[in-house]
Amino acid sequence: MKGVRAFTLVEMVVALGILTMIIVGLLGIFNQISKALRQSNTQTDVMESGRMLTELWAREIPQASLSGGMVANYNRNFRVDYITNYSQTLPGLPSQTVINNLNRFFFLLRTNQTWVGIGYDVRPTTYGYGQLYRYLSVPTNQNAGALDFGFTSAGWEDKTLNLLVDGVVRMDVRAYDTNGLEYASPMLFTNQHLPAYLEIDLGVLEADTVKKLQARPPTEVLNYLTNSPLSAGRVHLFRQHISIISDSANQ
Repeated sequence: MKGVRAFTLVEMVVALGILTMIIVGLLGIFNQISKALRQSNTQTDVMESGRMLTELWAREIPQASLSGGMVANYNRNFRVDYITNYSQTLPGLPSQTVINNLNRFFFLLRTNQTWVGIGYDVRPTTYGYGQLYRYLSVPTNQNAGALDFGFTSAGWEDKTLNLLVDGVVRMDVRAYDTNGLEYASPMLFTNQHLPAYLEIDLGVLEADTVKKLQARPPTEVLNYLTNSPLSAGRVHLFRQHISIISDSANQ
């Protein structure tokens, strides 16, 4: 039809280029939003696990009980054992390092006339991280003094265990007396003795990082955790101060 103009090839190429840039930009924005959403969900999962665990400790540990003098030197009320530690490089300039201690601890509870032994342990720790388990033991003969032997002896894995958190790279348990002086590790409190309060640091890797570590050769895992500042950026740290309310604590 006379007087009607069509798009030229140059105009179509320009329009197509602009449209392509818009689509690429939108895809980039969508990718960033998706990545942020996944990161937020990952952090939420870790925060929920850490919050659940710290709330559990806040309920249980203050009720730690004294076994009394039933069997001298065998009435273990509370103990902290060293497992292992390693240095982890922190991000920043200049790079710094932090020592990640992995401890396990055990304490007694008494409910009415029933003794209960509760322990928390990280296993395995060969490559710098592991799973946190809760150990529970109730004696058949009401001898509270023997409960921690099942926790520390070989084969305790076959007892009542519950998996709580995966990807634990730090569980540093420190005990103090009423004057604020720290007890040396390992710690063992018997008969009429308990610490006045505890400070517990729990470091947990994000689930995506744990999956990546599981895909690596075992010999490379500890090297990555030790030397890569990126690994420290994937650790969520929970710190808790817990007072033990027993009237006879630290006597």
